Amino acid sequence: MLPKGLEDCSQSDWEDALARATKFAHLLSAKLPRHLTVADVVQTAVEQLLASTRTFDLRDHSLAAVLCGTVKSILSPKGLAEFKNRMPLATELQLANARAEDPDNESLFTTAERDQIMDRVCELGRDDPVFVEYVAAFRANFSQEETAELLGISKERCYELKRKLRTLTIRAVEEFKPADLQHLNR
Repeated sequence: MLPKGLEDCSQSDWEDALARATKFAHLLSAKLPRHLTVADVVQTAVEQLLASTRTFDLRDHSLAAVLCGTVKSILSPKGLAEFKNRMPLATELQLANARAEDPDNESLFTTAERDQIMDRVCELGRDDPVFVEYVAAFRANFSQEETAELLGISKERCYELKRKLRTLTIRAVEEFKPADLQHLNR
């Protein structure tokens, strides 16, 4: 038996949910054991959703939020525990070199620079684990409503986190040396 509301999801709902879940999993991919890929995690999330191993009602939650919540759960320490005995998690070097790849030629900053800025923002906000998760949801282009649903927080808290993200992003960009930003003057 399919979860409530799943039968009403269109192909475009699925395409959007899969694209967002894949991007979200990619942002969290540094947590992956070496033998798993982003596609494996997303496929597992879809299987869990279809097998009704998760309790949700798609009349109340978006398909993308449910799928990303499942990805988040799979990549949590508890979710990864089942893989730990089969293959060790990524090494510190792999974690340090893991970067999201999302080329965007219309941005002032290159992908690497955006990663560097967001890494610094997460470092500045590391004392607030919900904020770090908010940054991942922000980078996966989730709306405030979807982010609130995914993280299990209020919309008001999302707006607080959005203001904190803006403040810390400005601070991170200001920390760049002028030489780091020379390409903007071309």
